[in-house]
Amino acid sequence: MPIDQGPAGVAQELHKFKHGQLHTGSAHGPVVTNRKQAIAIALNQAGMSNRKHSTKKRLGLREMRHHTNRAHGAY
Repeated sequence: MPIDQGPAGVAQELHKFKHGQLHTGSAHGPVVTNRKQAIAIALNQAGMSNRKHSTKKRLGLREMRHHTNRAHGAY
């Protein structure tokens, strides 16, 4: 069953984790017991993991300004 994209999908996956139904890999893999791993799986499945976004989207506003200024030679 495909999950929703965005925050609704994350909620669906964390609901599975809460009830012990979230598996690593396929549906026959071991059950996830680590909350951090469950969050990582949920973000990935919902299309919200950081590695799928560009660098500018990942950086906060403060870091983005610093990153942009350094790239142009301003300090």
